Amino acid sequence: AVCPAGDTGTVPFFYVADTAATHATQSMDLPVGASPASQLGSLDRGVLERVAPAHLIVETATVCRTIPQLLADAGLSSADVDYFQVDAEGADWGIVRGALADPSFRPRLLRFEWKHLSPSQWKEA
Repeated sequence: AVCPAGDTGTVPFFYVADTAATHATQSMDLPVGASPASQLGSLDRGVLERVAPAHLIVETATVCRTIPQLLADAGLSSADVDYFQVDAEGADWGIVRGALADPSFRPRLLRFEWKHLSPSQWKEA
């Protein structure tokens, strides 16, 4: 996982238990044999609460890495990134904000899902 702004080490990750079968997942185009519920996960519990009953949402800890750490692992620097796209099921703005906290990280094009932004996050963005 990519660390949202201010987080390092481990972060909570939420997923829907494999026993779930909700209307939202039944129409998904999934690989053969894949459980619909196994395809739902987010760093933001609220995203899952919109499509699955709360008692089926499982929390676990996952290791997260910052954008600079991921780039270093790949032998790249911030200057090598021209296009940066984030689709993280509600955690987009935290990841973008964390990436842009590094003054050297300035991709030419930045794309992220903004529909989950609160009014205060809109102002910050």
